[in-house]
Amino acid sequence: MTATTAAAPARFEATRVAVVDVDRPLPALAVEGTDGRWHGRARLLVRWDGAPVGVAELDLGTGLGPVAVADAIWAALGDDLADRVEEQGLERPDGLSVAGLPAPPAAPRRPTASATVVIATRDRAASLARCLRTVLAQDHPDFDVVVVDNAPSDDRARKVVEHLGSHRVPVRYVREDQPGLARAHNAALPHVTGVVVAFTDDDVEADPAWLRRLTDGFADPRVGCVTGMIFPAEVETPAQAWIEAHAGFGKGTRRKVYDLAEHRPDDELFPFTAGRLGSGANMAFRAEALEAMGGFDETLGVGTKARGGDDLAAFYDVIRAGHRLVYEPAALVRHHHHVDTAAVRRLAYAYGIGLSAYLTRAVVERPAALVEMAARLPGGIRHGLRTTQPPAGPTVPGLAGAGWRQRLGMVVGPWSYARSRRDQASRS
Repeated sequence: MTATTAAAPARFEATRVAVVDVDRPLPALAVEGTDGRWHGRARLLVRWDGAPVGVAELDLGTGLGPVAVADAIWAALGDDLADRVEEQGLERPDGLSVAGLPAPPAAPRRPTASATVVIATRDRAASLARCLRTVLAQDHPDFDVVVVDNAPSDDRARKVVEHLGSHRVPVRYVREDQPGLARAHNAALPHVTGVVVAFTDDDVEADPAWLRRLTDGFADPRVGCVTGMIFPAEVETPAQAWIEAHAGFGKGTRRKVYDLAEHRPDDELFPFTAGRLGSGANMAFRAEALEAMGGFDETLGVGTKARGGDDLAAFYDVIRAGHRLVYEPAALVRHHHHVDTAAVRRLAYAYGIGLSAYLTRAVVERPAALVEMAARLPGGIRHGLRTTQPPAGPTVPGLAGAGWRQRLGMVVGPWSYARSRRDQASRS
């Protein structure tokens, strides 16, 4: 759930982004951060017992002390917080103090499956180093890391890995010279040692409990994939605000289970609307299930003419194979969005291409899907128009036509997918 305590501003204001755990003492929020950047607003992911409850949007004014922060969070999310506490068998609270809410008694941790974390990177050594610092700080007891350097122009990523030396968590470097995110992910699979293989991108920071929360989702043997929450690391530019409002990273703060039988959502387009299931920057698979699927489709993804859709295709394949997919919002990563409008315009176009390329692939791989899609075409058109509408709020200079770029990409997508298949066949 998202709650707002102040109306959206008529002009863009940089937004302080923070994760606030309300079972701990609450912080003060200053308008000026430790890095000297000024913020007019705050966007808080509010958690209790390590699980997200909702998002509160606050007007910072001249700054908020802990009492004001507590009052604002309670005004925005009080009912949701009280419900969560009550669901755990504790007395329903009627307010939030600066000391925070009581947490439930610590439950014994269940056995956790071993895991391998895969990070694909390309020419972003500083981002990779930042990502690795957070991944290596995980509280998971048994994991290793594979870094795949995809068609690099230099050896900086290799040096980042080498500088880790003999870290207690093994980190392996793999170079894949053929560009393509799906190809990079597949290049990591021979090096996977864990029961679970988790994927993230080099432009994220992982919460310390991220990997444990992902792997806990595989306690049910019917689960083939678990996805997690992606929250912004910062919203400092209009372009970043546009991405957060429009890119579809947010999947909610409640755990969800999906399959074709018992947990089919009330969505006439399911399972083709795979974007509701998760995103590629925060996903994990049971390794044997991913291997049985043949890994990722290398005709899709960043680095190919299809521009994207490899994660959507993997989610779709997991569901079609009869597995369950779990969305676990407590498995949190924070994503560094693009900062400039030119990059966002390119991104919107690529999103559109990747989406329709993935849908085209669904028909090519399984022609019966065409009949299913045709029956749902009106709903699909409405969904496409709705998801490419400009976000509410002030117009962002240079991004007024980004929604139309995404729609144009959706028109181009089938042709782009055909070209990508041709490229793949020529390399085989």
